[in-house]
Amino acid sequence: MHWVAVLAFLCERAFAAGDETPPFLGMVTVGLLLTALTYIVFVPTRGLIRILLRLVRLT
Repeated sequence: MHWVAVLAFLCERAFAAGDETPPFLGMVTVGLLLTALTYIVFVPTRGLIRILLRLVRLT
């Protein structure tokens, strides 16, 4: 889970710099945040969706 620490560091740097942050760095930070959130939300639900599909097929 070291990527979470890297992500937190980037976010902290981006918010601390404020207007001095280059737009590219801000875009990369937002992209990493969205990727992490998608991963955190999607991976557990993927297993649940598979289980639900199996249950639906059995009935």
